[in-house]
Amino acid sequence: MQRTSKSKPNLNKLSNKCPTTGKIRLRDKIEAIDILHTRLNKRQRDLDVKGSTKANEVRAYKCTHCRGWHLTSLETWSDNPSIASVKTSSSASSF
Repeated sequence: MQRTSKSKPNLNKLSNKCPTTGKIRLRDKIEAIDILHTRLNKRQRDLDVKGSTKANEVRAYKCTHCRGWHLTSLETWSDNPSIASVKTSSSASSF
């Protein structure tokens, strides 16, 4: 499935938010991947120019609450919060 429009979606103009998570709700997987690639490119540019960045999204996922798509900085997901916190803290210390 390809996008019919050649322009990239503007993340700043997206006002739909998930009522449960508060994250920006993206319409489908294609839009989520497009924005993820845009954010990854911006992150790399910021690292090259500024030496640091706040952008840290690494993957897209489908939300079970709003049935939209969101971006997250977590590389993996776990049902068990203690496992998720260990993965997050250990990955943060590896930088």
